[in-house]
Amino acid sequence: MYTFKLVLPPEASLPSCYTYETYDFGAPFMQYQDAENLVLESVSELNLQLDENQKLEISPDTQLFGRGSKLDSLGLVNMVVLVEEKTLDKFGKSVTIADERAMSQKNSPFRTVRTLSEYLFILLTEVGNV
Repeated sequence: MYTFKLVLPPEASLPSCYTYETYDFGAPFMQYQDAENLVLESVSELNLQLDENQKLEISPDTQLFGRGSKLDSLGLVNMVVLVEEKTLDKFGKSVTIADERAMSQKNSPFRTVRTLSEYLFILLTEVGNV
């Protein structure tokens, strides 16, 4: 539950009969940076499972898939699962990142942290989270 309160300047006053109410708006409005932070947190958590020479740099430009990536296919699957779980935990919405839509795109959303963050943000926008 998120409480929104009308804050007036000190010189303003309302009669005592006015009150404020609380409303449940669900998850707070999300911005792209929230999606990117969630993916970066997932990279950090994935790094805990990886050998030292496989650890990923925590950066929007980190390669997740394709040439230059340190992840094998199982590592990428683990990354996707972490992002989906964290999305449910943080925003209360279930998304499927590795779906037919993602696989059919000309440019894979799994290339970098940035492209995965962009795709996640689009998915959440479509399900009404932002």
